[in-house]
Amino acid sequence: MEVTTMLYIKLATKKITRYDIHISCFSNLLLKLKLISGRDFYVEIKQIDELKFILTYLSLLLSFTCYAQDKNRSQLSLMQGVWEYNMNTDSEKAFSIIRGKLSLSFVYNVSGELDFPLHESLKGFYDGDISVDTMFVDSLHDSGLHYVTIDKDDIKSEGWVTRPDFLTPRYFECDGEIMSINGGQLVEYLKINELPYEALVKLFKRGKLDKRDYIFEYLNLRVRPIKSSYCKIYSNPKEKANGKLEREQVVIILEENAKWLKVKYSEDGIGWIKKTHVEF
Repeated sequence: MEVTTMLYIKLATKKITRYDIHISCFSNLLLKLKLISGRDFYVEIKQIDELKFILTYLSLLLSFTCYAQDKNRSQLSLMQGVWEYNMNTDSEKAFSIIRGKLSLSFVYNVSGELDFPLHESLKGFYDGDISVDTMFVDSLHDSGLHYVTIDKDDIKSEGWVTRPDFLTPRYFECDGEIMSINGGQLVEYLKINELPYEALVKLFKRGKLDKRDYIFEYLNLRVRPIKSSYCKIYSNPKEKANGKLEREQVVIILEENAKWLKVKYSEDGIGWIKKTHVEF
């Protein structure tokens, strides 16, 4: 049985020191604590109940440490990343990407056109009177009493915005995994690791129409279309081709060298293509 955790150990010097500890149970009666410094500590366990108690204690301590770290994070930091609307269907999808204080939200129909609703906003938290009709964007902070969202296009050159171009929903909660907002109707988003390939392609093509690279701006990813009518794809540059990509197919560039690109070309497809096939 093995587990990795973090513990504060009071050494003989009376000094409290934080260690990352690897715990190994060599037998029912011996517990080994291996510190990241390389030093090993052996603790003799007289009864198996003592071992269970120590492991339970370490587990609770780890949980408390993780909870404390989350509590110390700002509200805005918990909102960072890609969010998926929890009521998405097979035909209609909604996503929100938050980077810093900027947010990009869009809703599209899977079989629809590219003129889908897309909205950019500024998000933050405000400690003042939310009944005001005018707000200065620099008054928004990473944490605060009231969640505020401001239409980006409606911010005046001096940094002011007036209602109804900013909203203060009466309920907001985000724990880094679920984000709930109620501005008259409860809306919930779920945190996901990355934007699905289908949504990424839609956003890329919409960006071409708007003359914007939304994906690079908000996700720091390079996405490009295939320009050749026939593009071979390889599992690696030293093997034979195992497929092909069509003209205008969109790829995410993962790695690059002098002649080759490692790309993602579908939700699960990753391979290598020659750089000359891609439009830059």
